[in-house]
Amino acid sequence: MAYSTDLFHLINAMTKSEKRYFKLFSSFQSGSKVYISLFNAISRQEHYDEEKLKKKLKISAFPTVKTYLYNLILRSLRSQQLNQNISLQLKDMLKDVEILYQKGLYQQCTRLLARARKIAKQYEKHIHLLELCQYEHLLTSLNLAPFHSKKLIEKGYSEVTQALAAYDQLSDYRNKVLVMTDYIHSEGRRNKNKADKKKLENALQPIIDGEPPVFLSYKAGILYYNIRELYESNELNYQKAYESSKKYIKHMESNPLLLNQEINNYLVGLNNQMNRQQTLGLFKELKANLEKLKTMELPSETEKIRAIEYTLPKEVAYYVNMGKYQEGLERIPSIEKQLKLYEDKMGKPFLLSLYANIVELYIVSDNVRKALHWNNKILNSEEIETYIDYYTNSRLCEIIIHYELDNLEKVDSLLKSYQLLLAKNKGEYQYEKCMLRFLKNLINQDDEKELLKSFKSMKEELLELSKDPFEKGAFYFFDLIPWLDKKIKKHSRK
Repeated sequence: MAYSTDLFHLINAMTKSEKRYFKLFSSFQSGSKVYISLFNAISRQEHYDEEKLKKKLKISAFPTVKTYLYNLILRSLRSQQLNQNISLQLKDMLKDVEILYQKGLYQQCTRLLARARKIAKQYEKHIHLLELCQYEHLLTSLNLAPFHSKKLIEKGYSEVTQALAAYDQLSDYRNKVLVMTDYIHSEGRRNKNKADKKKLENALQPIIDGEPPVFLSYKAGILYYNIRELYESNELNYQKAYESSKKYIKHMESNPLLLNQEINNYLVGLNNQMNRQQTLGLFKELKANLEKLKTMELPSETEKIRAIEYTLPKEVAYYVNMGKYQEGLERIPSIEKQLKLYEDKMGKPFLLSLYANIVELYIVSDNVRKALHWNNKILNSEEIETYIDYYTNSRLCEIIIHYELDNLEKVDSLLKSYQLLLAKNKGEYQYEKCMLRFLKNLINQDDEKELLKSFKSMKEELLELSKDPFEKGAFYFFDLIPWLDKKIKKHSRK
């Protein structure tokens, strides 16, 4: 008999803080608390087993209790969200202000306005602040509340002016972020049209040049450094982009209160910073950020999934680049468990990045059959050809895997199709062309000295290419140098 697992998945999606809040919330409910026993029992299950629950708890009307618990959890989550979401709080307070005003309870209305305005200022909710100020002006104009003092009126107008200026700055920065991201995604990694690039630079002035302005809000600083980091990354100035990412994080951590309201932007900032650390080879710094993300208590399942997306690919990349292959292999089973839970909720690029890094880990660990398994997961992904970098990289890995398996006829066939692929896509990276030439020569060699010479020569060529900022992009998807090191070491012993 099939049982509904909705309740099980809902409970498993709750954070520790949400579970604590639910138990507090449920303590105020009247009647029997048998559902608490059910909640605790399900929380302890790794896989849902309803028959076991029925035998253990002996609950009559089990389906009814399940439904009640499910709905009660949703009520609890709504209540907690209301308490945590400042915008929702302010919307409810505005509704209450309207009710009190309509009832003619002007003193109560005034006190509530003062409380709401304090919250709106504290959390930089400019739109809500403007709405609250409108009520203050209405009460003042009608002499219905003690706002007739000249200083109070002037203060009110000053706050409106400040809120409008802050909102204008935010709107300007939001538009610039859209311009930047549209430019990046419309062109990808391809050479940009000079006219389009000039248009972009004009649109982003004065952000991309000069010192930061006075930020009229916390959010403005986030957007400003985000634009800088995006632009500098696109210009292949990875060091500058890294400096901007550090300023981004520093700015966000400067206000813990508002940081909690912008946790998703904080996660994005950490991810961008880790991307720059990986590109620049700053793996100790990368490791520190990975540990930070792992220990963060996040407010919702959505943020938890984002953190998993950001950490898993870079964690595997860390093991590969630091030569800690065995540690990486020992970590794979727990990664597979996480994938079973979250794979269908993770973004495609992050999944592909994770698979690609696992492929590289297995290749450098001489377990090419498992490398083939994970590489096939990439090649068999839906619409994989639209993710050209991952697709091209995966086709290259396929050649290397079959070379290691000594399937030389297969390698020859794959090389021909890989060459056609590069021609079709006008293979932009010299990295790809070098690998094609290298592998073509490799399959025709069987002399150990010549093989060693080829591996060393290829490594030197790739090291030289890695100095080119543009070519660094190719190394992000698959760095062949660790594999070449393994081959050089192996053939040096013969």
